[in-house]
Amino acid sequence: RGLVRSDQLHVCLINFAKAGPIMLGPDMPKNKIAKIRDAAFEKQKGHCWYCNQPMLSSSNPALPITRRNRRWLCTAEHLKPKSEGGLDTPDNIRAVCLFCNSTRHRTKYVKQPTRYRAHVQNRIAQGKWHPALLGRHDLDWQL
Repeated sequence: RGLVRSDQLHVCLINFAKAGPIMLGPDMPKNKIAKIRDAAFEKQKGHCWYCNQPMLSSSNPALPITRRNRRWLCTAEHLKPKSEGGLDTPDNIRAVCLFCNSTRHRTKYVKQPTRYRAHVQNRIAQGKWHPALLGRHDLDWQL
């Protein structure tokens, strides 16, 4: 259990090779949400909607994403979830950093985006949110 037989691995590698090259970065075709996220990133001047900290854009090859700076990767956040009828439209999607987005969805009861934004701002004022880390840790990218 959990082991892959060599013939299974061989089939996987053949199928992987048939799929063609993997495109990453700015040349990768963007889906609708990615386009809206990138537009929100530009509209918000590259700052997270929740914590107002600068974010990294996956479409900028000049700033590679690493383990150390991944928390500031720009993600899309639906203000009204798709499960509740929210649409993939510019007025329903905001650009938020991965840290804020994943922290919001890790809670038992997920707060509404506007309430969560107020919560994040309150935590920032108390020095208990990730922006406080900016002054304490060296980042491998420049703001």
